[in-house]
Amino acid sequence: MEKEAFTPEQEQQIKERYDWACAVCGRKPEHGIEVFVRHILGGQATLTNGQVLCEDHNHEGLFKDFFVGLHGSSKELGDEKTENFAKAVLKTYEKHDVNGHIEWKED
Repeated sequence: MEKEAFTPEQEQQIKERYDWACAVCGRKPEHGIEVFVRHILGGQATLTNGQVLCEDHNHEGLFKDFFVGLHGSSKELGDEKTENFAKAVLKTYEKHDVNGHIEWKED
C-alpha cells in the first residue's frame, strides 16, 4: 500500500498531540532542531498513524522505510531473492533494536 500524504491540518494536529516533541528522543524545535510528521505503520494518513520525529530520527528512519518498501514490493512481484535480502536487513534492525518506532510485519 502506498503511503498517503498527511494534510497540513493533520500534521498540525499530530504535532500538537506530541507537544512538538520527537517520539524517540523528546527533542523539540526550541532545541534548535526541525521536527517532521511521519507514518508509524505506513499506509494511511490518519491522526492515529502519525508521529513526530526530529531531524536525526527522521533521517535514520528513511533507510529502514526503504527496506520496508523493498520487502513489500519484492514480495508482491514474486522476487524472492530481493525479498529475502530486505527481510535479512530488517531483521538486523530488530536484532540491534534500531528504529523500533518503524514497524514492519514479516508476513
